[in-house]
Amino acid sequence: TGWTIGVLFTLYSAVLTYFTGVILGEICTLHPRLHSYPLIAEEAFARLGTGGDPTVPRRELQGLIGKRFVQAIQFACFFLTGIAELIFFQQYLAQLFSKYDV
Repeated sequence: TGWTIGVLFTLYSAVLTYFTGVILGEICTLHPRLHSYPLIAEEAFARLGTGGDPTVPRRELQGLIGKRFVQAIQFACFFLTGIAELIFFQQYLAQLFSKYDV
């Protein structure tokens, strides 16, 4: 059952990633100034609670908080991914040189 669940989860992730890419592509095409996750988050958070009505003023502070939050999450993801890769590399080297006193 592990193979079945693994394959289904991989397919689900692939489809979800594809559709997320399509949505991000549409956002960047319609609004060229929104070219990064933090900028997209700033616009989304600034319009949150306005009902999508362009006559309702944007909430600038709310947008700034959303932008900073996404920047922090993005940085943490990059940083922790690098840490995980270093740990995996160290484990690989430990297995590779297990017969030697290093």
